[in-house]
Formats: sequence, structure tokens, C-alpha cells
Amino acid sequence: MRPRDLARSTVVLAGLLMAAVSFAQQNVTSQSAAAGPRNPARNPNQVAGKQSFGTKDLTYVRYTGLEFYPYNSQLSHYVSSGNLRWSDFSGTGLEVPIHVPTGAIIDYVELDACDSNATTDMSMSMLDCDPLGNTGCSNPTSLTTTGSTGCQVLSVSSLGYTVDNANHAISIEVVDNAGDGSLLLSSVAVGYRLQVSPAPVTPTFADVDGGSIYYQFIEALSASGITAGCDGVPNFCPDRPITRQEMAVFMAKALGLHFPN
Repeated sequence: MRPRDLARSTVVLAGLLMAAVSFAQQNVTSQSAAAGPRNPARNPNQVAGKQSFGTKDLTYVRYTGLEFYPYNSQLSHYVSSGNLRWSDFSGTGLEVPIHVPTGAIIDYVELDACDSNATTDMSMSMLDCDPLGNTGCSNPTSLTTTGSTGCQVLSVSSLGYTVDNANHAISIEVVDNAGDGSLLLSSVAVGYRLQVSPAPVTPTFADVDGGSIYYQFIEALSASGITAGCDGVPNFCPDRPITRQEMAVFMAKALGLHFPN
């Protein structure tokens, strides 16, 4: 295929892709509006299929009750009904590991639970532990159901917790303080946003000023393997116009395009 034809095809495919994404987002939004809000406290930005890139909006990961297991299987077991799960021994916990990319910022945690117990509540904690188990765990945030008010959506936002999977093991622990089926775990949602990595002290490219407002982002492209510079390393040519073929390299590497199923 000639370069001009390839360029035209690329533009057409990009337009079709953008139209498909727009239609999918509108369809999800219309379906959510038709169903009505489950609870006014729920974050309205929790949309299925939300994009997992960009540094502005949150991406949500939901863990249903069926994904939680007792952290001490010799002491207690679990009981399930649909996607609800609870412990059969009071004071014991159900736990699930959190899988969020390193460098991401966890800003939102939600507990969905049903409480029909007038005197005892279900508590949830986000745990930050040593992956080798040599030290104890910290508790960045926690939530607790309130009274026998039925099914509840509890949440905490603006946490600002930065994920470091190399040195920390993150999990969610839900403690069933009744053990009789009066406290039911439905799900837990974790909302995170991505961020651009900090710039190194020494610039990678000789023609990029370390004091430039673009320095951090140029370094992130380089560290990600998206660009190796131009006109021979270690130059970046920051003021030179970008060609379509160079843009293709940037976009294909940044998005990991295209590996057939």
C-alpha cells in the first residue's frame, strides 16, 4: 500500500474508532440513567468499561463478595448467596488482594454491604503490608456499616495513596463481627488514577532543559520506551515539527498497538 493510501486508511480507522467509543459511552450512560441510581451516595463516575489511561479521571476496580476468602481458614469458613458472602464465625475477616498498577494513586474506596444487626457492624480496612511479612501492616483507610439500616453504600474519597507494588502488598480486609448472616458483604470498589512518573535529576537528552515545563513528560516518554530521541542519541529535537510517521511510532508504542487475538 502506498504511503498516501496508508495515511488515508489510518485517518478513516481512527475516525471509526472514535465514533465507536463515543457510541459505547453514550449507550452505557443511557442504560445507567434508565436503571436509576442504586444509592445517591454512589460515585456517578463509576461506568463499566471506563478507559484505563489518562491522569484525570478515576478507573474503578470492583471486587465482589465471591472474591473474598477468610484470612484464617482453620478458624472460620465463608457462606455465599449470589454475590453476597459472610463469615460463619464472629470477629473473623474476609480478604482480597488489590491489583492496581504501580505509581497509580488510589483516591476512592467503597464498601457495599447489608447490615441487619442492631448491635454489631461490619468493618472494612485497606491494608498496606510488607510483602515479605517481616513487619506489620498500616491502615490507610477504613469504613464501617452503621446500625441495622439494610444495604448500604459507604465510601471514602481523596485518599491520595500512591501504589508501590515493589515494596508493599495491598489488600482489603472485611471483618464480620457477627458471624450469623446478619452482616453481608456485597462488594468493594477501588478507584485509582494514573500519574506521570517524576523526572530524573539528570536529563536523558542533551538538548532538553531540566528546568523546562516539558522535561518530566519527555523523560516519561523516554523511560517508557516510546521514544529514543532523534538525530542520534542523546538528542530529542524538542522544537522540531513531528511527522506523521513519527507520530505513528509514539502512538503505537504508547498504546501497545496492535497484537491480534
